[in-house]
Amino acid sequence: MRFDLNPGALVELLSEREAVAYWEDATQALADEARAGSPQRTGKFSRSFTTDVSVGATGPVGTLGNTDPGAVPIEFGSVNNPPFAPMRRAARSLGLRMESD
Repeated sequence: MRFDLNPGALVELLSEREAVAYWEDATQALADEARAGSPQRTGKFSRSFTTDVSVGATGPVGTLGNTDPGAVPIEFGSVNNPPFAPMRRAARSLGLRMESD
C-alpha cells in the first residue's frame, strides 16, 4: 500500500465553509471584545470597528480594523496620551496573536 501526502491538504481543510465560519465567529468575538474595552466618550470609536475574513494561501485570515480617524492615537497613543490599546487587549484576552501590516 502506498500513501501520497497532499501538500495542500491543510489549506484545503482550512478553506472549508465550516473553518471559514469559525474564523468569522472568532473575528466578530474579537470586535465585540474590543468594542467593550473601548473608550465611550462619544461612542464613535466603538461603532467604527470593521471585520473581514479572507482565504489566502495559508488558509483563512481574520482582520479587525477601525475607520475612526482617532483610531491610531487611541490604539497606540500619542506624545501626550498613553496607548489605550483596545484591539490589542482584546486579542490578548481571547488568546489570539495580533500581527500588524
